Amino acid sequence: MAACSIDLILDAEVSGTTPTHIGSARIISGSNTLISFSAMFGPTSEHTSSIQVKKFTGATSMLAFEVTGTGIQNFSGSGNSISGGSWTNDWYDFYASGSAVTVSTVIKGIRVVLE
Repeated sequence: MAACSIDLILDAEVSGTTPTHIGSARIISGSNTLISFSAMFGPTSEHTSSIQVKKFTGATSMLAFEVTGTGIQNFSGSGNSISGGSWTNDWYDFYASGSAVTVSTVIKGIRVVLE
């Protein structure tokens, strides 16, 4: 399978520290060996916002990424091995949260790239 990407276009806002489901994507790895994520998201105040990726089957936490500061930021993560991270053809859920109860996290979109 050639390199491809999956875009989740969101316009979500999540409040507090409890991870809140913001979307799902079916990821078919094919012959690709790397998976990477980028996102436009961030806290509305000087705190940290996180996005967690969980495999639907078994609710296994696969990875998390975060940004610190104020406002929406462009996060771009490095590639992860598909086989080493047990990325298989499955649905994956995305959750967002903040570092404090008073933090709101704004999420504009997430991109999944398979190479």
